[in-house]
Amino acid sequence: MAKLRTITFGYMIQNGRVAVDLDEAKTVRNIFERYTQGATLQTIADDLVCQGVPFFLGKVRWNKNTIKRIIENEKYVGNEIYEPIITPELFCKVNEKRKERSRPTVRLSPEVKHLKEICCCGQCGARYKRINTWGTHEKWMCARGCRCDRFIDDQLLLDSIKDIIEAVICDPGFISFSTYSAYVPSKEVQREENELIRLLEQPQISFMPSAKSILRAASLRFQCCRYDPGEMTARLQEEIADYVPCEENCSPQIYKFIKRVKIYPNGIITSVFFNGAEVSAAGGMKDGDGITKTRN
Repeated sequence: MAKLRTITFGYMIQNGRVAVDLDEAKTVRNIFERYTQGATLQTIADDLVCQGVPFFLGKVRWNKNTIKRIIENEKYVGNEIYEPIITPELFCKVNEKRKERSRPTVRLSPEVKHLKEICCCGQCGARYKRINTWGTHEKWMCARGCRCDRFIDDQLLLDSIKDIIEAVICDPGFISFSTYSAYVPSKEVQREENELIRLLEQPQISFMPSAKSILRAASLRFQCCRYDPGEMTARLQEEIADYVPCEENCSPQIYKFIKRVKIYPNGIITSVFFNGAEVSAAGGMKDGDGITKTRN
């Protein structure tokens, strides 16, 4: 029957006390240093086997689990029984790297990747960011912290967009336009103009913040101007009419129809089409209820 180590690798019993084994301690330090340099557990184990480094009683017994137990063992930074072999800083650095490597790689679908580029807050205009909560479920949040009454995840967003597209297929009038221009200031415009007034009323006007605010206000005003001679809308309606909805989520094809997706604090999700038409869904309405034409 094979004997097992009763003392942690890197140490030995000397005169009835735990002492550092200099040769093994050198191997311990090498393991930690190799891991910080990017070597994997298995690579380090294989190298030690190739070098013939003994693990116990002259036996070469190295595998990735053995290496993992060593880099996770806090005794190597020292305590009342064990002298330190490595520094606390090196121990923390290695184990932070181990945790990063053990995190599963999240692969986003093309649809979700595109949503990250076009989703924004309907209240402040900031982008909507996608975060992982509790490591198991994603959540979409305003980058500036605007609160949303609904928990927005990938499926809710995709279902809402799909519902909007299906509603437009059934009724192309959702994205139709009057042939005259109109300017209706949005809340974002009013908010930015109030901020600009505040900046200009300061005793000492700061040029750069004021200039940026002027440009933002002009851009937001332009976005509120609605004019379409009919060509873009007609072409858009024809393309949507030819679109065949898929049963699962959204086809990447739909993003050639939609320029932006706005998420409002009350949970309403609005798709802004490339002709400027805005159509809202109450959030994944499977029966098609809750689809509304917001404004053109």
